[in-house]
Order: sequence, then structure tokens, then C-alpha cells
Amino acid sequence: MRDPDEKRVRSALQIRQDFVAPSLRTDWAGVSAEMLTTSDTRGYDFQFDGPSLYLFFGLSGRRQDSVLTVDGEKATRFVDIANRFHVVPAGACFEGFSVPATPQRMIQIYLDPRSGALHPDVDLTEIAPRLAAADAALTATARKFEAALTAPEPLGRLYGETLGCALAIELLRWQRGNRDFARPPRGGLTAHQHNRVTAFVQDHLSGSIGLTQLAELVGLSPWHFCRAFKQTTGVPPHRWVNGQRIERAKALLTDTRFSITDIALATGFAGSTQFARVFRAAVGSSPSRYRHQSGGSPGTADADDGAISVDRRNNGCDAAGDCRDTAPSQPGTTGRGNDGSR
Repeated sequence: MRDPDEKRVRSALQIRQDFVAPSLRTDWAGVSAEMLTTSDTRGYDFQFDGPSLYLFFGLSGRRQDSVLTVDGEKATRFVDIANRFHVVPAGACFEGFSVPATPQRMIQIYLDPRSGALHPDVDLTEIAPRLAAADAALTATARKFEAALTAPEPLGRLYGETLGCALAIELLRWQRGNRDFARPPRGGLTAHQHNRVTAFVQDHLSGSIGLTQLAELVGLSPWHFCRAFKQTTGVPPHRWVNGQRIERAKALLTDTRFSITDIALATGFAGSTQFARVFRAAVGSSPSRYRHQSGGSPGTADADDGAISVDRRNNGCDAAGDCRDTAPSQPGTTGRGNDGSR
């Protein structure tokens, strides 16, 4: 459905007919992505002239007819959309019409050159318009956006911002003939920088953590931070942060005063269902089984890791309403040292 925020709508592709509209949209710092699918064979018109760079990626489908133009220049006919993409610079006027022949699946991505979240050497103002282009690497990145949009739970700011940064770099390399325009960093993070990032992450595991936030902590651009961080830790920032969430959860699971839902929320997950899925993928067992194997008792509220369990953050009340005054109100706030304290 369309986002109600008027500014956001103005920055998106405008489709005049209401039977075609994005079904999914996610916004991160400097990058937004939309999934557009349609099985309706009626024609529709569209236009874009927003402040962001606009990218269209056709994933599947075919059109009976479609004509596109940028800034009134020579029109391009566009019928076979699969694995083809358009690049429209910020401020350019992109418009046309489409008459679908088969169901279509498309990804639309908006990169905001004003956000400061991209590589410092990436100047999106030098991007030239291209219609119906093809490139396997760029299309593969677009499919990662598709996976992010259709994931059961949001993949988080850190993942989206990193993906947008990578797409901007790949786009510029493609336009420049795949020349490597960015020098690799000379080294990873210093010990001080790494310790500062670690401390920040440990103090904010219960909330959302963004790539720009982490980069600003150590005085680097988001792109240079990603490169330096991976060189230091061996993994991208979003994967490392997820690992820290899981390690905190493992420590909290040894304390049976906390339900699975308590621990999920305290480590930044949306709920017990998402937490159980991610935990199982990382550890190889469910949170309840891990708790039992670690010497704790699963308890009633933790019996089904995939269900929505009773929220027991209110003075440690259990599912039967038995409240223990000695139980902390939230995990990680009792000064237990290395098991999740701040």
C-alpha cells in the first residue's frame, strides 16, 4: 500500500491508475525500496521527477507495449522486462506508459544523494540516465532488496543501509566500465575504534542500530567503516551485530526468571517468533532447548519458541500471575556482570 507520508509519496514513482501500486516498501537512511507486482493487463501511465536517484529492476514478466523517456529525449520501447533495469538521475523527468502482457514483478530503489550514507567518492550527480540496460551484478543486488522486502521480519537498518551503499558503488563502477575507483583501506579499525563500537553496540542491543551511527562513532564514512570493520572482524557489521544479540541472548537464557519474549525484546528482536528463528539458525537449537541444555528449565511460557508468549516484564509475573518481588523488570538491568549488564 502507499505510504501516507506526503513527502515520501512525492519522492516515489507516481502511477496515475490506482489499480497499480507498490505492495511493499521499506525505508532506510539514504535508501528506499519498493516491490511492485501486477497481474492486471490494463495499461497504466507513470512519472518520476523526485530528488532521489531512481532505479527500476524488472525481475519477471513481459509487456505488450511500453514506451519510456527521460527529459523528453528519444523514447525507448521496453517489452521484455526480466533482468533489465533503468537508471534515472535525481531531478530528471522519467515518464511513460505500460501495457502488461503477463504478470510482472519489479523492484524500485531510490538512492538519496543528500543522505551522507554513501561512499564519499560516490557522486551520484555524475550518473547518466540509462533505460532497458542489463548487468548481472546489479540485478543480483536488486534481488537482495527483494529478499529484504519479503522477509518475514524486517532485516534492520544496518542491513538496508549497507545494501544501499553497495548498490551505489556497483552502479558507479558499472557506469565507469567496472574500473575500481575506490582505494581499499590501508587497515582495519584501531583497537580504540573497535572498542568504542563494541561498547556502543553492547549498550544498544535492545534497539535499532544503524550503519551511519556506527560509522560516525569512529569518524569514518559508512562505506569505509564497512570495509575497515570487515577487515578487523572478518564479517560485515550487520552480521556481527546479530552475533552480539545472540551471545547476549545465550547468557540471558541461563536465567529462568526471564521468558523467551523478555529475552527477545531485550536483544532487539521484534518478538519470540523472530527471535526463535534467528537463534535456531545461529545456534542450531531452539531457545528453549538451549536453556534446558544449559541447566535451566524451559518453563510454561517457553515451551513453544514460535508462539507469542505472555509478556512477563511487569515485576517478573509469570503466566499464572505469580509475581516475585526479587525478579528484575527487564533482562540485562540487574548488574549481573558479563551476562547482559550495561
